Amino acid sequence: MSTNKRTPSHEQSAVGTRKRLPRVAAFTLYGLGFLTSQVSLTGCGPSTNSEVKPSGTVTAANTGGSSAPVRVRSFSDSRPVKSLAAAAGLVWVGTPRGLVRWSTTSEPPTPAVLTTIDGLPADRIEGIALDQKGGVWVTTSKGVGHFASGSWTKYPKAPVGDLVAGIVVTPDGDNVWVGGSDGLARLKDGQWERYAAGTTVTSLVHDGGSGVWIGTSGKGIMRVVKQDMLQYGMAEGNDIDNVRAMVADASGSLLSVGDGPGGQRVAFFDGNRFWSYRVDNANVIEWVQRVGSDLFLGAGQSVWTMKRVATAAEVRGPIKFSYSGSPSLGAPKAQPLAGMIVKDAAPPPPPPEAAPPPPPVDPKAKGGKKDKAGKKTSALSVPSTETYASATMEAASPQGPRPVRPWLVAGPGGSGGAAPLFDTDLVDVRLPDGITTVSADADSLYVGTRFLGVMRIQKGKQTPLRLFDLTAGAERLSVACVNNNDCYVATGGTQAWRFDGQTFEVTNVDPEKGSHVLSVVRDPMGAVIALHRGASSRVVRISRVGSKGDWAPVGLTPLEVPTGVPDLSFANFSPKGQLWVGLRYVDKEQDARAYGAAEVYVDDGRVVYHRQRPTGTQPGVSQGVNVPSDVTAIAWKGATEAWLASGAGAVRLVDNKTVKVFTENDGLESELVHDVIEGLSSQIWIATSRGIGVWDGNRWAFPKEPPYNVKASALTRDPDGRIWIGTDRGVIQVLSEKRTYQIGTRSGLLDDKILNMGVDVRGRVWVLTEKGISVIESIQAN
Repeated sequence: MSTNKRTPSHEQSAVGTRKRLPRVAAFTLYGLGFLTSQVSLTGCGPSTNSEVKPSGTVTAANTGGSSAPVRVRSFSDSRPVKSLAAAAGLVWVGTPRGLVRWSTTSEPPTPAVLTTIDGLPADRIEGIALDQKGGVWVTTSKGVGHFASGSWTKYPKAPVGDLVAGIVVTPDGDNVWVGGSDGLARLKDGQWERYAAGTTVTSLVHDGGSGVWIGTSGKGIMRVVKQDMLQYGMAEGNDIDNVRAMVADASGSLLSVGDGPGGQRVAFFDGNRFWSYRVDNANVIEWVQRVGSDLFLGAGQSVWTMKRVATAAEVRGPIKFSYSGSPSLGAPKAQPLAGMIVKDAAPPPPPPEAAPPPPPVDPKAKGGKKDKAGKKTSALSVPSTETYASATMEAASPQGPRPVRPWLVAGPGGSGGAAPLFDTDLVDVRLPDGITTVSADADSLYVGTRFLGVMRIQKGKQTPLRLFDLTAGAERLSVACVNNNDCYVATGGTQAWRFDGQTFEVTNVDPEKGSHVLSVVRDPMGAVIALHRGASSRVVRISRVGSKGDWAPVGLTPLEVPTGVPDLSFANFSPKGQLWVGLRYVDKEQDARAYGAAEVYVDDGRVVYHRQRPTGTQPGVSQGVNVPSDVTAIAWKGATEAWLASGAGAVRLVDNKTVKVFTENDGLESELVHDVIEGLSSQIWIATSRGIGVWDGNRWAFPKEPPYNVKASALTRDPDGRIWIGTDRGVIQVLSEKRTYQIGTRSGLLDDKILNMGVDVRGRVWVLTEKGISVIESIQAN
C-alpha cells in the first residue's frame, strides 16, 4: 500500500541474505537421533551487511569507488521453526501454529500444515522425534502426541517445566524421554516418570542404544545407562557446565559444545572417557551436527567441518582446540534411577478409549489416548520405515600422514593416552538468517529459521522449504511501528501481523470471524491505528493499539460504496490531519473495483468523497472534487498540494479545489501511473511501465538512461531524502541523479519483482514481493 511519501509513516520488516552451500557430504540419521537442543539466537539473527553493487549509471568518480552498504532482511514465513526432524523423504517442522510436514520426494516439495483438527494435542509444537518404526512423536503445549498406523495417540504433558528442550526416542524403542526447564521425564506404560527435578535440561540425544545423553545448564552432562544416572563434571573430564548442543553416534561417541568456568569449551567422549578443549576462536559455536562421516559446527551464518587428525602438524584450521582437561580422571558419579523418581510429579493418565476392534499398540504406548475411528488424519500418510535408520558407521582409523575424514570414532584417545587432535575447515557457505535449529536425514542437512522456513542442503544443492504465507496473495503493504521492535503489518487480508524484531505473530485487531484489516498507519500524534471491517460490513472500524499490543476501538466510519464491502488501496494522513484513503469496493464476484478517494475526519466521522461523477450533477454535502476513480497512491507537496497516481494519469489537486489530470497529451509516456512521490529537488516523480516520469513544475520528462527507464511499480522517499524505486528487477536506491545503486536477490531480496513499498520514520524501506517482505536499511548516511 502506498503511503505519504513526503512525511513517511510506515515501518518495515527486515530480511537476511541467503547464499548457497557449494557442496555438502551425504548425511546419515542413525545414531544421531534428534538434535533436541533448540538453538535460539539473540535478536533477529545476524543480518547481512550487503555491499550493494552500483548500477550501470554509477562510475568510480561518482561514488569514490565505494558501494552503498545496506542491511537487508527478508521474511517469507509467519511460522518460526522451533524443532525439526527428517527421514524417509518427509521433513517434520514444529511451529507455534501447527506441525508442518514437507514431502521432499515431489518436485517441488509439497507441504501440509497439521493442527488439532488432524489429531494433535495442541497447535504449539515444542519438540519432534522419530522412532525406528516410522512413528512421529511431538511435544506440545497440552501434551505429547504419537503418530503411528495412521492416527494419533495422546499422552499427558511431560512434567519437565514450561520450556521443553526436546524429546528423544531411543533406537531400541523402549524409552521416550523429554527434557525441559525443570528436569527430565520418561514415558513408561503411558505414565510419566520424572527425574532430576530442579535441573534445567538444554539438550537431549540418545546414545545409540537404550540410553540417553542429557545436556544441562549448570550441571554439566548426564547420561542414563540402563537403570543408572551418570554425572560428568570436571573431575570426569568434562569442562562444560552449560551445554548448548550435543551430537552422538551409534558407536558411543559424543561431542558437546557449551561454556565452562574458563569460557567456551568443547567436550568429546570417545566411548571410554571425556576430553575437554578450549575453543580459540571469537565465534560462539551454537550447534553441532553429523552429516555422514563429516561433523559440522555452526556459529551464526558460518559453518566449519571438524575432523580428527593423527599429528599436531595437521592442525591448520581457523578454529583451534586446546586440551584443557586432566589426564587423571575419576569414575562418573552414578545414582540409581529408581531413587530419583519424583513420586507426585506426573498426573494420572486418561483411560484409553474403547475402539472395537482395538488397534495394535506398542508396549511403550500403553495407557495413551488414541483418536477415535474416523478422526481426521488424512493429511498424514504413514511414513515408510525403510530409511529411518542407516547402517552403523564404520570406525575409521588413520592411514598415512593425512587420514581421511573419519568422524569421532569410539575407543581410547591418542597413543600413550594423549588427547585426541582435531582440525577444522571453514565451509564456503552462508546460512540463512535467524537459525533456530539444525537436523539431518540420510542425505541432507536441514536448517530451521525464524522467518525463512527451512533450508534443505543436499549434495551441493539448496532447496528452500517455505510456506510463503506471510503475504500470500497480497498486492499492497502497510506498516506502522510504535518503535523499532514493535511494528504492525497489514496486507488487506484477514490477518494482520505484529513484528517484534524477530518473528511475526498474528495480532487480533478485529474479533469478528472473517474480518479484514485493510491498513495500518501512524496518526499525527504518532499512535498506530488500524482500519478494518467485518466480513460483510460496509462500516470501516478504526482501532488504536495499546502498550501491550491490544487493540481498542476509537471510531466507526461508514464508507459509501455502490455494492459489496469497502476496500482500500492506500491510507495516509494529510499535513492538515485528515485521513485520505483510496476507496475500492469488493463486488459479489469478489473483484475489487476502484471508487475514487475519501477524505475522513477521524474526530467526528465525517467523510468527503473525491471521485468522478456524471456531467451536470451537483455535488452533495459530502462530495469533493472530481478525480479519477482508480487512484492508487497519494503524496503531498506542502500542505495544500496533493498528487495522486491513477490509471488515467497523474493527478494534481490544489487546495482541494483545482484538479488537473496529466495524460499523454501533456507529455506522459504512459497514463497508467502506479505510484507518486516528491522526488529530488522538490520535483514530482511518478512510476509507470515506461519508466520514471519527472515533473519540474512546467513539463514532464522521462529519462532514457538506466535505471530510470525501467518498468517501475513503486516509489518511496526516506527521511534523509533518498529515493527508492521498485522495479521488476529489484530496488534502486537514488542518492542523486547520477548516483544510484541496485539491490536485488543477490543482496538479500526474496524476489526481484517489486509489488509495493513503504518507508518508516526510521528510514527503513519495506518491500513487498510475491514471496514475502524485505526490509532495507542504510548502514551509513550518504
